[in-house]
Amino acid sequence: MFTKSSILALAVISVLFGSASAQTVYSPTRPTTEQGIRLAGWGSGTISETDETAFEGTASIRVSSRNFFQGGILMFGDPVSISGAMADKANTLKIVLKVPDQTVGGGGASAAGGGGGRMGTEDGGETGMRGGGQGARGGSSTTSAELRLETLRLVIATSDGKRSEAFIDLKGLAPDQRGWVMAAVPLQAIAGLERTNHEIQSIAFAGDAVASFFIGEISVESDTTPIYADVNHDDLNLALGDSVTFVASGSGGSSQLVYEWDFDAADGIQVDAEGQSIVRVFRKPGEFTITLKVRDAFGLKEPFTRTIKVVVNP
Repeated sequence: MFTKSSILALAVISVLFGSASAQTVYSPTRPTTEQGIRLAGWGSGTISETDETAFEGTASIRVSSRNFFQGGILMFGDPVSISGAMADKANTLKIVLKVPDQTVGGGGASAAGGGGGRMGTEDGGETGMRGGGQGARGGSSTTSAELRLETLRLVIATSDGKRSEAFIDLKGLAPDQRGWVMAAVPLQAIAGLERTNHEIQSIAFAGDAVASFFIGEISVESDTTPIYADVNHDDLNLALGDSVTFVASGSGGSSQLVYEWDFDAADGIQVDAEGQSIVRVFRKPGEFTITLKVRDAFGLKEPFTRTIKVVVNP
């Protein structure tokens, strides 16, 4: 069985280094002008090339956003064709991203991606959600709520005059030692992109908070990393009324993962609770099979399932 540290290491390596066959959309090793890229503000947002920080080379693109309708736009002099990549569901649009003055992650406890949380209950027990948060260990979050950038919005304009959009959850992404994270969305999950000519004319970026962020690189890459998850408990023997915290550790490349729990397989596998960390109070004696299902938020990968046997003594 993989340890949590090895899962995290594999996830970070897979996410940050990507595929050798990646298609570059924006490279940090050359000025944007040399790449035929023009930068323009969106609404009252701003965008500029800067040497404040860099993922590679000496520069990155800084975007200041106030909400989902204000940010910055990258406009390509020659449209970027992704026609050859659209047919493969493993291909993703990946953005290397850095958010200064806050920790992207929000206190998750595992490797890549996982759902927020909703409270669920069933006969014989009580379930609560603790921690939520998608994905990899993110550490403590910023104390300034107004600086908490949790969701990135992309609006893609193609040369046929059509627009597509996607929202990327940043809460569970694991930053490297320099603070860079890999945000990604499958091409087939970008709403409306399949109905375009797949020739990208521009990409607009905005966030859900008053914050600035740096774009270190943009590429189209294949992500075939399977979903895997571990749980902090094996089979359990409990007393009536015991409370147990279940924590799942998942990895799946750059996929946004959703954690779903069922606490009694005898009545069919249902979603009794969602979240990476769940508190369960066992108030009914008997034998129970707990099922954890970890799935890709976009449904493009095979989900992973793990079961735990629990005996509750009267």
